Amino acid sequence: MPLDLTTLNLSDRQVLERMSTYLYEHYKCGRKLSGLLFLRDINLSRMTGSMIKYLDMFQRLCGEETFKNIILLTTKWDKSPEFAHNRESELVNKFWAVMIKLGSSHPKRLGKVVDPSSGIVNPVSDIIAPILKFQPTFLQIQRELGGGSDLIDTAAGQYIDRDLSIAIPKYKESSDSAMAQAEKTSQPQVKEALAGQAAIHDEELKRAKEDKEALREDFKKVMKPEAERHSELFGYGMLSFLDDYVTDKYSLVRFYTVGVASMDLFEVCQYLWKKQGKSQGLIKSAKDAMSSI
Repeated sequence: MPLDLTTLNLSDRQVLERMSTYLYEHYKCGRKLSGLLFLRDINLSRMTGSMIKYLDMFQRLCGEETFKNIILLTTKWDKSPEFAHNRESELVNKFWAVMIKLGSSHPKRLGKVVDPSSGIVNPVSDIIAPILKFQPTFLQIQRELGGGSDLIDTAAGQYIDRDLSIAIPKYKESSDSAMAQAEKTSQPQVKEALAGQAAIHDEELKRAKEDKEALREDFKKVMKPEAERHSELFGYGMLSFLDDYVTDKYSLVRFYTVGVASMDLFEVCQYLWKKQGKSQGLIKSAKDAMSSI
């Protein structure tokens, strides 16, 4: 159940509201997280600005106390280029260095076929089984919201608010610049193109202002409409299905993933349910549930 924010056409504020609503509901029920997975496609050439932003947001959602419950993963090693090892080193020594220092796992490699010689691990025995031994915990944002904070007062909310404060004047400057150039040119096609650019920046400016204002709303007021949109974000159906059948004895396991996973999550669910003596009927239902997500 990968979390691919780029396909949802949601602003950072909207994504934060959806995630926070879901996490807060589980906080109220006393459901802690045993582990979190952070995935990175090793074939991607570099960490772009948006990827770095997602990593920063992930860290603020979790909080440093939860880093020890994070398993870092690099995927698609079966298709990896020759310089994949250099990319892995950059992740370890730069982008993931703080999380690793504070207890996150050293990155594990995933591919379609387990291959110990190249370091490609078994997702069940090398990832899921260790998670079941972790001490369950709450994320930082769950503790913040549970303590009565609104989104704007959380570490993640403050991060988005600062980002919007920087973006708003930039959008306005870009819009004004495009309009000024449009007024100076005598070429109709250029004028039309510049006006179109200004309109795009105006829309970005409008949305950023709306997001900045919405961040300051009472979180309790935000929760109800957001709860009705659970299905819009990263496999809520599968998570709810897991809620029903993964017992406290083995801890509730949650998977929040960033990037594209090459894991067979059906295999993971099958492993969990077999550990608890669940029937093949439930496993088949799980497979059907995942196919509809």
